[in-house]
Amino acid sequence: MNVYHSLHQEEFQSYLSPMIQGLLKMKIEEEAQEISIKESDKEFIAHFYSYCIVGLLIDWLNDDMRENPERLFDKMDEIMHGCITRALKRFEIHQN
Repeated sequence: MNVYHSLHQEEFQSYLSPMIQGLLKMKIEEEAQEISIKESDKEFIAHFYSYCIVGLLIDWLNDDMRENPERLFDKMDEIMHGCITRALKRFEIHQN
């Protein structure tokens, strides 16, 4: 929270995004073991979901953290459950 208040929103986002994106990349690599997919597509998926997560966290902070953080996490988990695997399969390279 101190980091958020000491930085502008853009700086906070540039601080948090690489961390979230790194975690997502690890999850994507784990999920993509059996899927043939371009590295650039993996990067895009990580980038896409990191923007979603960071945006929600910024909104939550701007709303004075009124929503219970566990409830927010549960909602995010419910929406994202299986999404990475589905996204990877949509980008899968099919050999003819």
